[in-house]
Amino acid sequence: MIEVEGVQALLGDFSNAKFMVAVRAASQLKEASEKVVERAKQHVPKKRGQLRDSITAEALDHGFTWEIGPENARGGGYGHIVEKGYTRQAPQPYLSPALDEVEPQMIDGFEKMMERLL
Repeated sequence: MIEVEGVQALLGDFSNAKFMVAVRAASQLKEASEKVVERAKQHVPKKRGQLRDSITAEALDHGFTWEIGPENARGGGYGHIVEKGYTRQAPQPYLSPALDEVEPQMIDGFEKMMERLL
């Protein structure tokens, strides 16, 4: 018979790590979402102040999914037209560049988080 000591403690550590990953991941996503909002507001064309002011981030699914963009009720109902353009208006992207700028920082944050947990 082989006895292995410390298995229960190890399982407890894994359980704690699972909780810490969830907490830290949600925090990383919140921080990244706030940065995307900030950057998107900087990229909105100057004459679109109402659109700029309508850009928000909202947590869904306990903070693991975020919805970022203009709120229609606050004046952002035309945000998709500004972002993508249409037949008589060239696109003026503001969300896409913001996401592109923040994505490397977010990935780096997750990598560092995982390194600390391991």
